[in-house]
Amino acid sequence: MPEYGESCAIGASWAAGSAWGLCDRGGRADDAGVSKPPPVVVIADAGIPSWVAMAIEAERAALDGDGPILVAVSCPTHRDLVRARAEALGAHPIDLPPAPGDDLGPGLAAAVTLVRAAGVAGELGCPRVVWAEVVGGDPAEMAVVEAIAREGDRALLASRLVSLDVDGAGVEIETPFLDLSDIQLAELALDMGLDLERALVVGADRWSAALRTLGWGGTLHEAG
Repeated sequence: MPEYGESCAIGASWAAGSAWGLCDRGGRADDAGVSKPPPVVVIADAGIPSWVAMAIEAERAALDGDGPILVAVSCPTHRDLVRARAEALGAHPIDLPPAPGDDLGPGLAAAVTLVRAAGVAGELGCPRVVWAEVVGGDPAEMAVVEAIAREGDRALLASRLVSLDVDGAGVEIETPFLDLSDIQLAELALDMGLDLERALVVGADRWSAALRTLGWGGTLHEAG
């Protein structure tokens, strides 16, 4: 299987190596020796949603003959865990730097992550980024509807911002799980055959409850 360049961390300084801090620009070459971009960049942390997204996109790329996907690891605390999962799926992991400063709220931190991941995709000529955010909750509640709209807007605006400086059609940040319930996401995890038994994940209690609703009898452990 064709590979990307050697694994490396994305530099914390945007000035180091490239505007987006990307230090591994290696692409894969086709039969004519022409470098090709990865088919997708998946933003991944130690949660089950991004694990599901990695599995779906890796399977899609394999079926389409597109080569390995790129996984942008967004959680330094669980870096090794996420990288191991990505590599087990045949994906190529790279590290995104954390959002600058400790005083950013979760919304701003997510926005920084989206822009950086989309910037990596744009620099490599990759048109798609997948953000596996799941709002959860009762979709009939106005607060949940507003949260789904807000996170969708966040992804759309980050896409447009980065695409201003990207040739061609730009970069689209997709949010395929945004309006799914926890149970629907858990069902996808089971359908994809993820090795969930005794897995370390972020949000173990949340996802254990959803999985048990579907009859799953295993145990998840909270990633420390």
